[in-house]
Amino acid sequence: MKFFLGVDPGRLGGAALIDENSEIVDAIGFSAKTYRDKGFHIEQLRGSVCNGDELFAMVEKPRVWPGVRMRHLSQLIRDAGIWEGWLQAKGAKVSTATPREWQQPIMSACGERYGVKNSLTKKTRVYTLVKFYYGEKALKTHCTGKRGGLLDGVCDALLIAKFLQMRKK
Repeated sequence: MKFFLGVDPGRLGGAALIDENSEIVDAIGFSAKTYRDKGFHIEQLRGSVCNGDELFAMVEKPRVWPGVRMRHLSQLIRDAGIWEGWLQAKGAKVSTATPREWQQPIMSACGERYGVKNSLTKKTRVYTLVKFYYGEKALKTHCTGKRGGLLDGVCDALLIAKFLQMRKK
């Protein structure tokens, strides 16, 4: 069986594991206290995958934007690198994508008829996309983080995993 892991490596990010049938196997949201313990998070997620299964992973690449603090950016780059290294060491086939690279295909596949347009706020867009791909239950079960639910990184991780699955078909 194939499994797809999406990782939003930020301090309030998350990781989500789905199977080839788009069923959510596991999802973890990071908090300011626990996000540094990546080894624990990876082992917890990896425990959901058997030895004979294929694990594909995608880590969101940090992006630079005006006004970003160098300290914040260097931490984000380091975190993404830690995830990539751990996942490769565990035998996963790892790739990366910037937010622009994975968000546009996800929105296009959902289609405008479901209310997903670039003009929507991020929270509304992410809510609509997760609901479209995984159903209402996923929002209530997995996207319940400290930053207002949808902005906790788990929803982004779910969509990154879906994008990876779409690319591997």
